[in-house]
Amino acid sequence: MKRYIWPVVWGFLVAFVLGYLLRQLELAAGEPLGFWGKWSPFVFGFLTFFLLANLAGNRKVKNASVSERAAVLNAPPPEGKILLVVFREGFIGMAAGLNVTVDGVVRAQLKSPRFTVLTLDPGRHEVNAGFGGLAGAQNNQGAYVFDAKAGEVVAVRATLSMGALKNTVKLEEAGDIDAVRAKLARMTMVKPEVGAT
Repeated sequence: MKRYIWPVVWGFLVAFVLGYLLRQLELAAGEPLGFWGKWSPFVFGFLTFFLLANLAGNRKVKNASVSERAAVLNAPPPEGKILLVVFREGFIGMAAGLNVTVDGVVRAQLKSPRFTVLTLDPGRHEVNAGFGGLAGAQNNQGAYVFDAKAGEVVAVRATLSMGALKNTVKLEEAGDIDAVRAKLARMTMVKPEVGAT
């Protein structure tokens, strides 16, 4: 619940300041402002809270430098390992951080458009992605399971699919790795979190 304190404070502050300004305008005009004049502070205060609460799950991440990104994108997997590239695209919810877990361990948080690269042992792995904060309650998590042999590069694309009641995080393998690398060369790379290799 602590993460929602600042959204509540900012929502209240926006409602209070807007209400005060509209009241001064009403007094200067000498006539009531009507329905929207009375209710707009509450509406904008709630919208402020709602937007900030959706971003409450965001964490501070470290971005790779341009040279680090180029080195990772051009390097083959280390001997006996695989590379997993997870990238996020799309406009919907782009400012909300998408938590990426691999085999149950949180490895990165991606806004859109961003990507991360992980070095893993060969074999079967499961990638999951979901939002934190209020955005987490409004979106279904996504999952993708794959098998990879040593020396392979697996690229997984994360997008948000709109739904009637809930949106869904969609994870799918991106085919042509060369086309993916060309696309990623224009994106910001997020470094894997501590504990990820």
